[in-house]
Amino acid sequence: MAKVRDNGLGMKLEAELDEILGVDVQNLSAFDSGHGSRKKGRKKYIILAGLAVVLVAAGTVAGVYTIRAQAFKTKFFPGTTINSVDCSNLTSEEVENLIRTQVEKYSLTLSFRGGEQELIDGKDIDYEYVEGTEVSQLLASQDIMNWYRESRDTREYTVASNTTYDEEKLAALLQDMDAMQDKNQVEPEDAYLEYEDGNFKIINAKEGSQLDREAFTAAVQEAITSGKTELSAEELDLYAKPAVTEDSESLIQQASDLNSYAAASITYDLPGGEKVLDGDTFVKWLDKDENGNYTRDDEKFTKKIKEYVAKMAEETDTFEGDIDFTATDGSNVKVTCRDYGWQIDQEKEAEALKKLIYDGEKTTREPEYIHRMATTDNGGFGDTYIEVNLTRQHMYYYQEGRLIFESDFVSGKMTKDRYTPTGVYLLDYKQKDRTLRGRRYSNGDYSYESHVNYWMPFHGGYGFHDATWRPSFGGSIYVHSGSHGCVNLPLSKAKALYEIINDEVPIVIFYTHSYTLGAAEPFVDRTEKKDDKKDDKEDEDDEDESSSKDGSSSKDKDESSSKDKGNSSSKDKGNSSSKDKGDSSSKDNGSSSKTETPETPSQEPPKEPSSSQEAPSQEPPASEGGGEASQAAEE
Repeated sequence: MAKVRDNGLGMKLEAELDEILGVDVQNLSAFDSGHGSRKKGRKKYIILAGLAVVLVAAGTVAGVYTIRAQAFKTKFFPGTTINSVDCSNLTSEEVENLIRTQVEKYSLTLSFRGGEQELIDGKDIDYEYVEGTEVSQLLASQDIMNWYRESRDTREYTVASNTTYDEEKLAALLQDMDAMQDKNQVEPEDAYLEYEDGNFKIINAKEGSQLDREAFTAAVQEAITSGKTELSAEELDLYAKPAVTEDSESLIQQASDLNSYAAASITYDLPGGEKVLDGDTFVKWLDKDENGNYTRDDEKFTKKIKEYVAKMAEETDTFEGDIDFTATDGSNVKVTCRDYGWQIDQEKEAEALKKLIYDGEKTTREPEYIHRMATTDNGGFGDTYIEVNLTRQHMYYYQEGRLIFESDFVSGKMTKDRYTPTGVYLLDYKQKDRTLRGRRYSNGDYSYESHVNYWMPFHGGYGFHDATWRPSFGGSIYVHSGSHGCVNLPLSKAKALYEIINDEVPIVIFYTHSYTLGAAEPFVDRTEKKDDKKDDKEDEDDEDESSSKDGSSSKDKDESSSKDKGNSSSKDKGNSSSKDKGDSSSKDNGSSSKTETPETPSQEPPKEPSSSQEAPSQEPPASEGGGEASQAAEE
């Protein structure tokens, strides 16, 4: 085997490797594995040769990388954009030329809401390129030794000082654009609530076309300066916005709250039929501002509720008002409901209604009443009532539509102080063996005292009672020889009525014709006691009946009715002892009453209505003069 000579090359190579690798090649004993020195020498030179090849290759690559890096001293990295111009691998001079060419062709397209567009041509604003140092400075700032990594990224630069334009010409162009005109600046509209088909719904906001012209001008200037070719006012959010949109949580909550009111529906069951109150009505009671927002002012809302209830009461109430009635003889008359009729409790009903609306209730109900009639049939009289026809001097008692009682009678004399008042009443109470007294003189005496067996008052001192002193009833007796206001009945008829009448049956008293009322009879007072019984008898003959008084000689009071009569207000019973209600034995023969001589009945027939006749007043006759009986109607 030929001997390998060491001609000094190996030593040189070892020295270079020692310097580059920092390894003592002479001591590479790892290659000595027990073989001969000859084999060891050969392996060492093979390793040295391989290392030399690696070094040569590395040097070659480094040289190429360095050469490439030096190229980027005069050219821009790939992926470089200046003023929207692709400057990859271009020199600064080439970039300047490209920018100049681009500037000469420059235009800016402006886009507005609704699809409208405007074009700004660079020539119209004297748009020109001005060379500067910015491009060369950008080139010099490149990190060329990192060219490989930089080439894999992108960079965008804007050179602010390389263009110029006439700002006044630009301002003039913008000012002439349709989108900038005052007439086209439509303000946005907020979302709002609208009531429709029983519900509140949200109406979406409208964007409008009101441009922020100052911000828009600034955006155009920046676009021109940076070389941008398109600008969208919509994308840059340059339009005025609605303050409230359909996504507003407060608006959504407001709709929910209001719909709870709108859902409420109250159906009133009234004497005249049903009356429905729903959202269509009380939504009008809410406050609505110019932006369409609804609010509930509790004070105003409550006022509206009270007004509604007051209107309902006006349409419903008949208590102390006139009501139509059809008499047995077919006459149609109007009578005033004095003790009987409908009357809504407005205060209680307003409170109840307010709660129902606030709670969003759906219900059918009757209003709260102070007074009410027993039924809505037959005008509220139903089929059970007492009819007192003052013109015909005849009365009827109907029970469930069946006539169970009728009688002739004599009512009040047709003078202003003695006629029988009309109206609808309820029985106050009933009492047996009652002494009725007239007005009291200053000397302590009464103008008269008369005993009755059956006393049934319905309006203070006015009532039904027997009149045993009268020989006849009915006809026209009442016109000139009537009572002091009470309804005089035959004894048997008074007894029969007493046994069936109660304080729940309406008593309808009316005239079917108008009459001329005579002047009130003057009251002549007496100050001295009279001993002449004859004179007293004459007084009694003149006053055939008396009003009931407290302190009468009646001892027992039978079957009196003390019911509240449907919450009706208590009435003045005059001086009658209406509160004493006991039991007494009925005296059908009237032996305890004072028999008085009735006035001669007038045969004058009732007058037919005429324009000159005076209709009877709807109020009780006024008493004249003093005395204890001045507040009671005289019998």
